[in-house]
Amino acid sequence: MISHFEWNNESLEPENIDEPILVCTKNNKLIAFKDTMSYKNGDLSKPISVWKWMVDKYKIKFWVYQSVVINNH
Repeated sequence: MISHFEWNNESLEPENIDEPILVCTKNNKLIAFKDTMSYKNGDLSKPISVWKWMVDKYKIKFWVYQSVVINNH
């Protein structure tokens, strides 16, 4: 069985910050993250996206929700 999915460019920020993602770095390495969120000033009632920080730190070039990969096998 052959499955297909599309990678998102790093400029398209994940909307669902609490969902796991799989990323491809500029060194062609794959990394799995449980989410892309943190909390403003440690306040658990104020989740925020840290996507831009992740892109810079890990040199992300593409990403996809893990559910897209898993559900398309």
